[in-house]
Amino acid sequence: MNKIKEYRAKPLSKNNIKKIAEVILDKVINPYGESFDVIAFMEFTLPKIFPEFRYEIGDKSEMGDNHGETLLKKRIIRIREDVYEGAIYGLGRDRFTIAHEIGHLLLHTKGDIKLARSGNKVKPYESPEWQANCFASELLMPERLISKDDTIQSIMERFQVTQTAARVRLEKLRIL
Repeated sequence: MNKIKEYRAKPLSKNNIKKIAEVILDKVINPYGESFDVIAFMEFTLPKIFPEFRYEIGDKSEMGDNHGETLLKKRIIRIREDVYEGAIYGLGRDRFTIAHEIGHLLLHTKGDIKLARSGNKVKPYESPEWQANCFASELLMPERLISKDDTIQSIMERFQVTQTAARVRLEKLRIL
């Protein structure tokens, strides 16, 4: 039986991740409403922040089940073609995937993600996947724009996210 490889990153708290997302949100003004434009950010803003950054659109036959990946050493985000197109059309799952990959790019460096030794449980705040998911949630559904009156439906509509993402976000904020 193959064991799933676990990776460990430099520990980051929810608050630290939230602050990083807030810096981005404060700098990027979206004239079209509250939904963060992950495509425009990836295509136009990230190259200004990191001149060496580039993104690639991968063919589904090439990437298989992998919706996206971040190559930290090369500063490349690769997104599967159908996921990229879905994000353009505002599909929540695809927008979250791209925000997740942006999280890896901004939160992690080539040297700070290491294979965890077997038997040593990786805590959530040390998991690069947890960190990237936390970042994507903060970027797409900023806590400061969510109130106790929000519902799963209102979050889905305002922020162009899936029902699952909206439910989890409200649960984490203890609004549900």
